[in-house]
Order: sequence, then C-alpha cells, then structure tokens
Amino acid sequence: MKKGLILVAFTYIIAGCGGGIKEQKFMGLSGSPKSIRETVYTATEEFGEIVEGDIEESYYYEFDKEGFIVKAISIYYYNGDTLSVVTDKFKKGYLVESHSVSKSDSTLTTYTLKNKESKNKIMEAIASDGSFTTSVIETEGRKEVTTNKNSEGKTIRKHERYFDNKGNVIEYKVLGKEKADYWAKFTFDDKSRLTTKEIIVCADDISGEVGTYTYKYEESDSKGNWIKNIEYFNDKPSHITTREILY
Repeated sequence: MKKGLILVAFTYIIAGCGGGIKEQKFMGLSGSPKSIRETVYTATEEFGEIVEGDIEESYYYEFDKEGFIVKAISIYYYNGDTLSVVTDKFKKGYLVESHSVSKSDSTLTTYTLKNKESKNKIMEAIASDGSFTTSVIETEGRKEVTTNKNSEGKTIRKHERYFDNKGNVIEYKVLGKEKADYWAKFTFDDKSRLTTKEIIVCADDISGEVGTYTYKYEESDSKGNWIKNIEYFNDKPSHITTREILY
C-alpha cells in the first residue's frame, strides 16, 4: 500500500451533505449515537475463513445532540508502528482545528470559515509552521468544487464532489495542474451504506490503488447499524472494519 499523501478520512469524503462543507451526521445511522470507534484491519484468509490481520487505521468520532461530528481522531499505522495521529475539532459541523502529529513533526492548523450561508464559501487555514492556505468552496446543485490556494494566491489543487439526492458522495476527484490525481466513484444501498468504490485514477503521492472495491456487511447491532464489514479489492478480501457504537 502506498503511504504518501493520506486522503482526508474517507468518512469525510463520502458522508456528504448535498453540497457545502458542513459535515453532517453519518449517513444511514439510526439511534442517535454519541460516539463511534472504527478499526480497520488487513484481511487474510486462513483455512477458508476471512480473518483480521494487522491494524492499518483507526477512527474515533464524537457527535453532538444534533448529530454533527464535534471531534474526530484518525490514527494511521504501518507494519505495527503508528505513522501519524490527526485530531480534528468541529463546531456546529464546521472544521475549526486540526492537530497532526507524527514521529518527526507536529502541526496545529486553525480554520476560519467565511460566508457560511453563501454558495461560495471561503476557508482560511493557518498552520503552526507558518503556512497559510485559502480554500474557495463553490456549490452548484449537487456539485461542490474546492480550490486550494497558497499564501501567494496560487492554486495548488482542486477537489470535486458530486452528490446523489440523499446527500451521498457518488464521485470524488482531486485535480492537479494538468489532470486528475485521484478519481473515484461510489455506489450506496438503500441504507446509504457504501457498496462499491471504483478508483479510476490514483497518483503516486496518494494512498490507494486503481481498481474496484466492494463492501459486504457481516454484522449489525440492535439499532440496525452495521458493526462489521469486509472490503474486497478486485474480488479478493483486503480489509475488515469493526465498529463500537455508544448510544
């Protein structure tokens, strides 16, 4: 697996809100959860059964009474070692602070959102290392385009998200100077659970592989929310994700 630029936690990408950058509660969840802990393992086959291997990623999410994410912790591992820990804080669904810590670096970034109610929003990010970026977020119907600019006002990357009528993200692109660096399409079932992810383009500095991923939901809790799924890459088991949900 490539360990270059790690994309924003995958939940943020696909847990859309029909346009805009306000992170709504997880699509398809019932029972008003207070928190969710997800652990992602590599999947291996032993004696004909699919079993958990090494931990690759873990995520922890806290929600307010309205269902918005207020805190998210993402931990990435490689060969048993912790690569990085990212802690994001939200206010009324909007990202306000992100703290990234690795073995060699620690960066705290604060975010200020302008024109919240407009179709064209501006997000300013100031990092503790002195860097400054501005993101212009434009929404039109079920399409959202985010343009990232450096302190000199030069465009460094663009992101596009396309939504279905339920707010699920059905297509996501990361655009470089001349072509797409990342391009993926998604499908969902009637519970807004991810069923397929097709990665069409994936640059060397972005984690992931070109191909088709499918998802099978093995177990659910008493509220009907899934607590275990298996990811298949080109029809072979690749990852197992388990959930602990607190209501």
